[in-house]
Amino acid sequence: ADGDYDGIALLAAASQLKHRMLLIEEVTYLQESLQNLTNIPRLGESTSATLTGAGILNYSQIIQAVVSGLTELDGIGSSGAAGFIAYAEAYAEGVQNRIEEINQLLNPQEDE
Repeated sequence: ADGDYDGIALLAAASQLKHRMLLIEEVTYLQESLQNLTNIPRLGESTSATLTGAGILNYSQIIQAVVSGLTELDGIGSSGAAGFIAYAEAYAEGVQNRIEEINQLLNPQEDE
């Protein structure tokens, strides 16, 4: 009977480890997704190339560029710039919230 218990405990530990690994992979995916400008709606390859040429390589840099900074670039109007920034802000906030949730799952705090 003890052998059965050890097998069950081992399966439970393996399952927990796999769950933790999947959560870590999700964090990596989310962080990498913030580097892909072409995920932003209505931001195509040519606009992405324009942004990259101007040194804007990720969501954080789009947000920091503000509308006036983006509209200085060829082919980007104020409504497009505002839309790109709004999407980047909302997406980045969602990513940050999910990463915080994952960190809580991976590192649960003991009740005091």
